[in-house]
Amino acid sequence: MRNRLKTSREIIDFFGYRPIISASIKLTRKCNLKCRHCYVAKESLDTVYAELSTEEIFSIIDSLVLLGCMNLFVNGGEPFLRKDIFEIFSYAVNSGLTISCSTNGLDLPEELIKEIATTKPKLFQVSIDGTKDVHNFIRNNRESFDKAIQTLNLARKYFDDKTEIVMATTLMKENKHDIYNLFKIAKECAVDTFCIVPLMQSASLEVTDVSIEDKYFLFNELSDFYIENYKNCYEISFIVPPGLIPDSVRNLKFGEGYLCSFPEMLGFDCNGNVAICDGFLENKEFVLGNLKNNDIQSILINKKVVEIESVTINELEGICSVCKFLVKCQGGCRVAAYNRFKSLKAPDPLCQDFFDKGLFNKENIIKSKKYRDIRVEAN
Repeated sequence: MRNRLKTSREIIDFFGYRPIISASIKLTRKCNLKCRHCYVAKESLDTVYAELSTEEIFSIIDSLVLLGCMNLFVNGGEPFLRKDIFEIFSYAVNSGLTISCSTNGLDLPEELIKEIATTKPKLFQVSIDGTKDVHNFIRNNRESFDKAIQTLNLARKYFDDKTEIVMATTLMKENKHDIYNLFKIAKECAVDTFCIVPLMQSASLEVTDVSIEDKYFLFNELSDFYIENYKNCYEISFIVPPGLIPDSVRNLKFGEGYLCSFPEMLGFDCNGNVAICDGFLENKEFVLGNLKNNDIQSILINKKVVEIESVTINELEGICSVCKFLVKCQGGCRVAAYNRFKSLKAPDPLCQDFFDKGLFNKENIIKSKKYRDIRVEAN
């Protein structure tokens, strides 16, 4: 969704092929936790999948390199449950990709972390959702906090400065009172970045999202608290569109918010399903095909790809239609927008909620532009 090369055809003509900037692979749906806020469908955690083999994953990596991909993100489930995880990291890096990963940190032996460190991943992210009792409640496991902290400490011990060590926290009603305590934990673990993530909406949630008013308050208060107490210790990152970033942290490293490469990206499920983004893997309508039946190039010749890429940023509705960050942001999370409004032209729902409540920063609105109402498409 770019306004310079507006159509799929223009992009292909320019590059000679459909470029992929980044990709993600769910290496497994298996997980050693059953977190209350997990957006992956609960039933899939107990489903036996015919997972992609090591060689099949290597083949995906080969294809991504040919398509110009630069960045690979691996997740799950819990990706470190795969016994071939080190081989996958090594193959990706030796193929020229930068690789990043997220983990719950529950069961990573020191020797494995030491091995992974030799591949020099771009980012190593561990989830910490509260102090001990809060985190263990959310994660449904009494050992999860101590194990995750241990993993962060081992990461700090073995990874060099080429790897960004991230502590990530998902914001929800169950931990909103505890967030301030996590700044100290991030310092004690010597992380490079403390990342705060809004709750991803899902039918399987067992937790409660915080209100829009609370998000507005917390984004601003947490930013000020960070500037006053921890600015020189590590970076802070809010995984939200740039229009929602508080002014106090806008000039920092991650002051532009979360910027997505959609639709120049691909998401792969552990069973071989392919979607433009791994967030769309949960929606059968957006699954483009399966690698066990076709190769990536054939799968990308798909009317759904054309439909997605035909939408330009100048067609986006709601707050996106008047936001000064539109060109940079490209409409925020397209998966969240579709899940809420059933339209690829809809705005990021978090930005829209802020706008509807009168909390969207008026300085970020272009007053000369006409607001386009959201047209919710019928199912």
